[in-house]
Amino acid sequence: MPSDRIRTALWVVPPIVAAVLLLPNPWVAVLFAAIVWGAGQEWTALMGLPHDGGRAAGVVLLPLMAATYVWGDLDAVGVLLGVALFWWVLATIWVVCFPVGLPGGASLRGRKLLVGLLLLLPAWLALITLHGSAEGPRWVLLLLVMIWLADAGAYYAGRRFGRRKLAPQVSPGKTWAGFWGGLAAGLAAGLLGPLLLRLEMPALGAYALTCLVTVAGSVVGDLTVSMFKRQMGVKDTGHLLPSHGGILDRIDSLTAAAPIFTWGLGRAQGWL
Repeated sequence: MPSDRIRTALWVVPPIVAAVLLLPNPWVAVLFAAIVWGAGQEWTALMGLPHDGGRAAGVVLLPLMAATYVWGDLDAVGVLLGVALFWWVLATIWVVCFPVGLPGGASLRGRKLLVGLLLLLPAWLALITLHGSAEGPRWVLLLLVMIWLADAGAYYAGRRFGRRKLAPQVSPGKTWAGFWGGLAAGLAAGLLGPLLLRLEMPALGAYALTCLVTVAGSVVGDLTVSMFKRQMGVKDTGHLLPSHGGILDRIDSLTAAAPIFTWGLGRAQGWL
């Protein structure tokens, strides 16, 4: 990867890891809410919605407050994450069918806001729920490492072996070789992580399937955001992080991976 990308990652990643491992769950919830708020502002700008900070804050923070109401009620959380999984199935179909079916025009402003909420709110809820579970901070760390290594594996495998395009109309740079390389790297991290972090791993079959779907889902998250960027004719959702783009560019994979992993792990361990 280019050196400036590495420098930015070294500046961002250690504080995130330290916060996940050291801060209590309520403070982690606040941290992730701030990240989601920033991503929400980028989403409203990307979709051509009014550049009103108050509107962007309300779009993100009001649903977060509603989610906090059910925070701790794992039955309700399970239902909400189930809705998120259904959304990501629809998003997969959307990506495959691109450019058909994308919302456009001012009259569909509400739909654009809804898509933004479906991208961001379940990920926030999933992360704070996972962080609050038994051994939660280390599980969140493992999830992040899975996504980061999958991204790195896809990058290097794509550069070395990439031929066939994965989704040329959505993201021309992505290849099937990159997809398989990322899947292998992310799955390896997911399976080895519990041993290295001394986590209590559930039944191997269910856990391996959860990791597999999580890493594959992270690609859908990336492609979904790329689909909307392509529709709007922009390369990045923002410019906050040098050579990485905006906040949403960095968490697009996590928006899908977090709900999938939390739901799958919670079901496998019996707490969700």
